Amino acid sequence: RIAIMPGYGLVPIEDQNAPPVTVSMGEGQQEAVELIAARMGPGGKGHLYLKSEALKGNRPQGCVIMDVEFVAMDPCRGPGSSGWRGWQSLVAEREVGDQWLEEADGRRKQLETFGTLRKSTEDSKGAEAHVAEQVHKFATNASRRYRRALRWLKEDKQDDRKIRLEQGTLSMRLAKSESLKHARFGAAAEGEASEDEKKALQEAKDLLKDGLATGEELKNESLVYECLKMTLQVCIQAEAVAEARQTLERLQGLRPDDEELKSDSARINRLESALSLKKGAGTIEELQKDLQAAITGQDKPKVGELLTSIFDLLKGNQVTWDTVRTCKVGKDVGNAMKMGDPDLAAQGRKCVQEIQALAQRAGLGL
Repeated sequence: RIAIMPGYGLVPIEDQNAPPVTVSMGEGQQEAVELIAARMGPGGKGHLYLKSEALKGNRPQGCVIMDVEFVAMDPCRGPGSSGWRGWQSLVAEREVGDQWLEEADGRRKQLETFGTLRKSTEDSKGAEAHVAEQVHKFATNASRRYRRALRWLKEDKQDDRKIRLEQGTLSMRLAKSESLKHARFGAAAEGEASEDEKKALQEAKDLLKDGLATGEELKNESLVYECLKMTLQVCIQAEAVAEARQTLERLQGLRPDDEELKSDSARINRLESALSLKKGAGTIEELQKDLQAAITGQDKPKVGELLTSIFDLLKGNQVTWDTVRTCKVGKDVGNAMKMGDPDLAAQGRKCVQEIQALAQRAGLGL
């Protein structure tokens, strides 16, 4: 017999009379077993032949034959089911979600630590993508558990302090798992958020507002602080700088000695700089197109005005060397210098000097 052990995959069991192994459908512990179980009910038996390249996760290499007997389903299906144990069932469900969330957060920290130590290479990209996939998978599993527990709370229709505190805690952790489910790492983090990510982050903000309101109503300082900290992380991920700064100020007022807040402040500053550069990239592309049109139309006053704007962007470090190089800004500046106007030539030389300085700083990693 073979059992599925979390973290180990398929392992042999010597005792043929050992009790059945519990498998949570949809959590990816073993795809082949889930595939069979999804097509039969309790008492059913399934047989699956896997070729060496099929469903490769958590199974031995090569061709594998899977025989699965579906013994029974968990009797706990929420309030009113035969296995419902009230508060004990709720806590058990939340704790499984906590385990998945801890796994997802651990993988996130691995990726962020790696990103601060070295740049991605062709050799490391595959491993990074695998870890990022695990972050999303584990966070998705956590979200499923938290949503189920929240639904059970509403169906149970109890309204004491303990239940309300649990609901606030579940809302806060669901917000965290939803943000992690859509977190982007490496080169992907520099791109635009998808519509799914934007919707998830908005839902996370709404959940955190509910959790914060519950914490304030119950005067639970721990829940209030954790909701605010999570709100800060969601705002940073959503690139909402102003909202992030407001949340940070409130956190600093509550716990001025929290060292993590200094790191969060630095993250907001980096985000603000990155957004400024992104805005500068769009601006210089527009200026470049206008410059090309002005040169074609021999509009020297307009060319001078545009060269001044380009110089200001370059001088203020509001655009990256990669953008300037990719757009070939220097080529259009050179064409402006060839228009036979000494003032335009002087302006162009100043732009060229800033482009060269930008390239040097990029070469030094500054």
